[in-house]
Amino acid sequence: MFKRKTDWWVFPAVCLALGATLSMEYLGGFGGLDRYVYDLFFRIRGERPADSRIVVVAIDEKTLRKLGAWPIKRGYYADLIDRVRQADAVGLNVILAEASDEDARLKAAQQPGCPVFLPVYIDREAGIVNPDPGLAGFPTGHIHVDRDIDGVIRNVFHTLYHDRKQMPSFAAALYNALPGREFRHTGRPVAEAAWRISSRIQQVDPMAINFYGDGGTFQRLSFSDVIDGRWAPSFFQNRVVLVGPTAAGLENEFLTPFSNDRNLLPAVILHANILNNLLDGSFIQPVGSLATAFWGLLPSALGFLIFLRFGVARTTLIWIGSLSAWMILGFSLFSIKNVWLPPGAVAAELTVTFLAAYIVKLRQMRQMLETAKIDWEKSFDTIDDGIVIFSRDCRMLRVNRAAETYLETPLVEILKQRCMAVVRGASGQGKKGGRAAPAIGEMGVFEEIHEPETDRHFEIRSLVCTDRSGRLDRVVQVTRDITYRKSFEKKQRILQARLAQAQKMEAIGTLAGGIAHDFNNILAAIVGYTQLAATGLPADSSAQPKLDQVLKASRRAGDLIYQILAFSRGARQAPQTLQMGLIVKEAVKLLRSTVPATIEIQQNIQSRGVISADPTQIHQIVMNLCTNAFHAMRKTGGTLGISLDETTVGEASGPDEPEHEPGEYLRLTVSDTGHGIPEDLCSRIFEPYFTTKTQGDGTGLGLATVHGIVKNHNGWIEVESAPGKGSTFHIYFPRCRHVSHHKDLA
Repeated sequence: MFKRKTDWWVFPAVCLALGATLSMEYLGGFGGLDRYVYDLFFRIRGERPADSRIVVVAIDEKTLRKLGAWPIKRGYYADLIDRVRQADAVGLNVILAEASDEDARLKAAQQPGCPVFLPVYIDREAGIVNPDPGLAGFPTGHIHVDRDIDGVIRNVFHTLYHDRKQMPSFAAALYNALPGREFRHTGRPVAEAAWRISSRIQQVDPMAINFYGDGGTFQRLSFSDVIDGRWAPSFFQNRVVLVGPTAAGLENEFLTPFSNDRNLLPAVILHANILNNLLDGSFIQPVGSLATAFWGLLPSALGFLIFLRFGVARTTLIWIGSLSAWMILGFSLFSIKNVWLPPGAVAAELTVTFLAAYIVKLRQMRQMLETAKIDWEKSFDTIDDGIVIFSRDCRMLRVNRAAETYLETPLVEILKQRCMAVVRGASGQGKKGGRAAPAIGEMGVFEEIHEPETDRHFEIRSLVCTDRSGRLDRVVQVTRDITYRKSFEKKQRILQARLAQAQKMEAIGTLAGGIAHDFNNILAAIVGYTQLAATGLPADSSAQPKLDQVLKASRRAGDLIYQILAFSRGARQAPQTLQMGLIVKEAVKLLRSTVPATIEIQQNIQSRGVISADPTQIHQIVMNLCTNAFHAMRKTGGTLGISLDETTVGEASGPDEPEHEPGEYLRLTVSDTGHGIPEDLCSRIFEPYFTTKTQGDGTGLGLATVHGIVKNHNGWIEVESAPGKGSTFHIYFPRCRHVSHHKDLA
């Protein structure tokens, strides 16, 4: 049960705490809680029907309006006594201490068999105030009740000794007057020691009042209605009549357990409750608080042993359940058996044992945490990957043994920079217009970095730890040395590239070797016969320019053969410094003779800029793009636009690709007014062998070839297209600024 021998102190501490609880109960330390629960039980239980034998005749506002202001004349009391003469007893809860000229009439109203009781009360000087001597002969009873410390009436003493003279309570006196009823004294005789403490007043026979409600449960008649004869005398037969003021402000009113909204109970209703308790024996039977506390020690000790066997959450539920069960038991006894079981001491004992068990659990948890911390530190230091824990302001909090090896290297600064980037990303404070902070997922942020001083590669995984409110608390970075893996991957890529190149060269070389001679023979015949035809014509012949174009095209074809052979051998093209506008004009001039009249060519070559490129490949780009535009407008006709201008690309306006360096570019634009390209196909137009043309109209290599050529020249392509609105291709080439001369290919 106890995991450490040093926990031996728990049992003495629990016993001491329970002893202190008993002392507090003996001294009334839990009285406030007990009184609150006592009143709460009354309100939860609600009202109960009162005994129908008790009738309250109320001196209410109606009575005062009819009979005059308070106090009313005593002759009216005589009239009332005459009207209720068949009752078993009448109690006038009205102070009649002063003499009146109507005392004789009131005294004469007494009827045999219907005793009328008058009240006696104690004044502030502890003196007894009896009825006026002119009313001698009326039986009396005291109406004194003691308020608790909170001003609420909960108990009454049925026997009061004043100067050693015994007086029954008002309710007990009425009870004794009923046929077959006799009040039994429950208190012990007053000891002489008690008289030495208080020589004038002593109280015995206590009773806890069981209230039936807030005053509306008793049958209440108006005083004026009774004396007017609205109730027949036979109505009061075998009943007890209590008479007293209920109009606001006439007599003392009392707080009761039902006074949760501060409504006060008239004195006559209070004494009706007390009399009702005597009639049906339903008064509250309190169990002694100290006895309850002693009985609570056993379940508290058992609860302590139970608390130790479960975790904190279950222990808390058991503690709450125990308190709830005790309260339910107390309420059941209270509402069914009229037994009051004070809950304060037992609740305190259960709480003490719960707290003691909780402290033991805390000590055990601390020991477990210490053990777990040692185990964690051992595991933390045995991990081969370097682990660094940063605070939210990127201060280094903890590192494992593997990370200590590079604490003095520049890698630490790199890790701090990555930490700051992760913090910015987590807080959503990315730098505008610059590099965005990395997005953080559940798996963290993965990055690979190269440390140039040591020429080593590292893989960094950044994880975010949040607090309970979801705010970033710490950043954990796991660093793994992947230098060997990167070196292996690099070698593997080189080998794969060499293998692919060899396979490609083998295939293309076989193809090129098979067709090169035949194609060259055909081309040689074309060139030869064209030259012979040109030689045989006069210099001013109109066919001479056309034959010159045939020779130019033949030379282009020869260059293409050279490119195929060079590509099959893996050789690179030798770029030339050339004026791009001349190549574009030459290609457009060649296109005009092949494009039908339904397609209008609009040419706008504004730039004389120079680029470093292969002229044959530039010519091929223009021809491929214009051919695709022609095919898009073949059925409907339209406009083919070709333009060349100069533009400057900055950091913010450049496309989102790493190859696009800011600077000056030549922009070739080819547009058409054809059917356009759907949005879902725009991302695939540069794939090899992908085409939207019908079978036989294209191979799917045109745009793939264009994309490869442009990329090899450090440029890029932008496409604007929509169905029914045509397509526009923007091709960007880096411009050469410092050029002394360029090749004129015109």
